[in-house]
Amino acid sequence: MSLTRRHCLDGLTYPVVYEQPATGPAQDLVSYVRDHQDELLGELSRYGALLFRGFAVEGARGFQDAIRVFAPNLSNYAGGDSPRSAVTDKVYTSTSYPASLPISLHNEMSYTRSYPAVIAFYCERAPDADGETPLADCRRVLGALPRDVVDRFRHKRIRYIQNLHNGAGLGKSWRDTFETDDRAKVEAILTARGAEFQWRTDGTLHVTEVIDPIVTHPRSGDAVFFSQAHLWHVSSLDKKTRDALLKVVGEDKLYHSCTFGDGSPISDDDLGEIRRSFDAATIAFPWRHGDVLVVDNLLVAHGRRPFKGERRVLVAMGGPA
Repeated sequence: MSLTRRHCLDGLTYPVVYEQPATGPAQDLVSYVRDHQDELLGELSRYGALLFRGFAVEGARGFQDAIRVFAPNLSNYAGGDSPRSAVTDKVYTSTSYPASLPISLHNEMSYTRSYPAVIAFYCERAPDADGETPLADCRRVLGALPRDVVDRFRHKRIRYIQNLHNGAGLGKSWRDTFETDDRAKVEAILTARGAEFQWRTDGTLHVTEVIDPIVTHPRSGDAVFFSQAHLWHVSSLDKKTRDALLKVVGEDKLYHSCTFGDGSPISDDDLGEIRRSFDAATIAFPWRHGDVLVVDNLLVAHGRRPFKGERRVLVAMGGPA
């Protein structure tokens, strides 16, 4: 008989927590999720996030094996926008931004059609303080947005724009982004995604892709707001940085940016409404060493709060079961 306790953290309705008792030997996470696969997949589609606490996890490889129950087709991070380092062929470090800076809530790789259905996190080392991975139910985010904003984004969609340098410049190079030096492989990835691209004379790769920001979850049937417009838009920068960057490179050469799908600008007011809706839907809990958090990438957005001390959280992502 399993001693695992199913519950929610104080004051929260999700993530659903599966917790091993503090006394006695901890059950192996891989065997537990395999034995309860159908139940857990159903819970993930209903609540959007599951937290496994107190289980035995055999490092990055054990984490990888456990997540294959939820995402058997684990992917690499080719095409990803954030700076990460590979730990195994399918497990990466979380985004390498300075500890003092927050990362706004977002759906992983929602700027492309080739986004993962599931993203999971393993707390290999908890920070001394803070450093939570906040979550937001994207059904609630959509419901909190003013109707005129929803209608605009549904009708116009979002055009995401990247300028990936050839080895020197802001952000990641195209080689780091696609994890290859082979231009033909990069072109094949972009063509499969339905993206438009152009190699510029200085070696920069210019990529655009038009994405629906309001989608229906394939299992639950719920409508969600699925977007990173509020991260990619220049309004995410403080005014001093924004003005300086636009003066130096111009909006058409920013590392990443976005417009409506027809090329018309997205107003700062609309982006402000999106940020307020995410803020209103945000929850958070402190990491514990060994925690594994599994997130349905369509239903729930994630971010990162600033932290003190060392923090090492690993990430895996991929396709659904």
